[in-house]
Amino acid sequence: MTGQPLAAKFHGPDFALVVTQGGVLAPGETEVAGERAIRATWMLARQDGGWLIAGYQNTPIHAG
Repeated sequence: MTGQPLAAKFHGPDFALVVTQGGVLAPGETEVAGERAIRATWMLARQDGGWLIAGYQNTPIHAG
């Protein structure tokens, strides 16, 4: 798996929404093939001084 952040927005000090783009790399690849590329949304919440993933969703970028 690989991914790069595209955007991050904090909604208060303890909640953030991050959008990434990436996907699964096949052996020997350095870039994700178009048919495996995804855009993902991460909901992050700070708890006890650390960040936890509160929610995750991904969607293929290339349709068909």
